[in-house]
Amino acid sequence: MTADLEALLCQAYREQADCYERALPLAEEAARDIRGGGTGETPMIQLLALLDAVRAVEARAGPLKAEWQAAGRPPGAEFRAVLQRVAGLIERLTGHVQAAEHQARAHRDRLAPQLDAAAAGQRMQQAYAGAMAAAARLADR
Repeated sequence: MTADLEALLCQAYREQADCYERALPLAEEAARDIRGGGTGETPMIQLLALLDAVRAVEARAGPLKAEWQAAGRPPGAEFRAVLQRVAGLIERLTGHVQAAEHQARAHRDRLAPQLDAAAAGQRMQQAYAGAMAAAARLADR
């Protein structure tokens, strides 16, 4: 029975690995897009959909994992290999997502002074328009 559980868990983790493999280029694309001044939104939406798929697989495998852990046996060679593959993919994906996040923060930090200047300019224009309106009312008297 434990061998069957392990085989089912291997299959679940292979499905997760497939999702992570497909997510890697999307995270790289998002970082490139952000670095180029874009938002990275499209690849990030696709990446999040893949992570939702991972969550669904994890939810389906949850009872199997609990049963396998209750058996108290160490993972076999194939299961260890699959787990190591998933762990490596998660580590790589984390690095790419952190790079995209770093690019987004750097872009935001570069834009902050420009946004502040634009807001100050708008406030000055509003004040000028108010002063001109007041002067026009005084001139009409």
